[in-house]
Amino acid sequence: MLNNLVFWPNPAKDILNVKLNSLTDENIVIKIFDIQGRIILVSEESVKDSTYTKEIDTKSIASGIYLLSVSQGNKNVTKKILISKE
Repeated sequence: MLNNLVFWPNPAKDILNVKLNSLTDENIVIKIFDIQGRIILVSEESVKDSTYTKEIDTKSIASGIYLLSVSQGNKNVTKKILISKE
């Protein structure tokens, strides 16, 4: 499991922040899936520091329930997020 995954705000409107304490230098892959399992967003980035922070633009994502998947190497964590435009 990945250490100390934090994301905010939830529900998100325009921006979703993701923060993770990274123990390795392997790339971090962030995916957002809709409830039907379709990939809405994929982001892969290299780790430069022990704390990884990513600001995800959610303006183009419709309101609804989604799954946020964060993986690094063979470790993965998936959390439910809500996008709300109201």
